[in-house]
Amino acid sequence: MTVLNFMFDEKNIFIVTDSTFSDPNDKMPMGYCSKAFCLPHLDGIVAGTGYASFIVTWSMHANTNFCVRDIPHLDVFAAEVLSEMYQQFSDERGLSGSTTLYHFGYDRVERRMRVFVYRSSSNFQSEELAYGYAVKPPIDASSFEIRSFPDDYLPIIEAQKAADEALPVEERVGVGGHMLAYTLRAFLQENGTESVVLNTWKSSEISGYEEGWQHAAGNI
Repeated sequence: MTVLNFMFDEKNIFIVTDSTFSDPNDKMPMGYCSKAFCLPHLDGIVAGTGYASFIVTWSMHANTNFCVRDIPHLDVFAAEVLSEMYQQFSDERGLSGSTTLYHFGYDRVERRMRVFVYRSSSNFQSEELAYGYAVKPPIDASSFEIRSFPDDYLPIIEAQKAADEALPVEERVGVGGHMLAYTLRAFLQENGTESVVLNTWKSSEISGYEEGWQHAAGNI
């Protein structure tokens, strides 16, 4: 799992990912998948980078195995359960890399967006992010203007892809497929309550998509 770029403020969260998952040896596409999962009943989105199978497993676990009201409520339990699940997952599959989970959600009590991060490198201790933006894998994105979402994120992903491909094969993460876009926005209704709206869609192709697809399809 590779690209995860996002920005958020008090009432809005904007996320883009790519859709490829790569062979750990040559970093060529093995297939394509979604990397963020909408949980409308929690006013939230779960996403991650690292091991695709664990991210999907956790997303489904968060969807069905907790009696919680929202993403901040899930945070009360997430670190301990993630640590236990990842240890078991790692023992069974011999994982050697790292995985990071991101929980994006709206807090109806505080009436603001909140983002929590859980990293396997720190035993999934909960970390809450301040408003702002993140670009992963990291590049200097300061020269890119974001005026239209998600279109203005495509040049950033292309720059991430170019930077990744300039690395030695063993250091690459693999970037490609389509740019997938997600928004989570809160609106004040006339009666004073908040309406939280989730949207997701498949946006632009990333360069090299057709070649990557042919490679992945040829290995099935």
